[in-house]
Amino acid sequence: MKRLIGYVKRFCDSVNYNEYREKDYPIGSGEIESAHKSVTQKRLKIPGATWHTSSIDPMLGLRVLRADDWLDDFWTQRNQKLLAA
Repeated sequence: MKRLIGYVKRFCDSVNYNEYREKDYPIGSGEIESAHKSVTQKRLKIPGATWHTSSIDPMLGLRVLRADDWLDDFWTQRNQKLLAA
């Protein structure tokens, strides 16, 4: 119990739950808690797959964009920046 109380006190300023609830953001729901299984682990735990540390974050970033249905927006913005340069 002491560890839990210490944890809550230490991180109580980290997330403004009331504001998130007002905006209808998920706050630790099962959907959020289990997203790591369907978004990250599904790709990282392919049997026989190996990963270089420099390729994990970019690959996972793209998977998160796809899971959130933002992948098309990402590529559009990226191409606009490249064309503007």
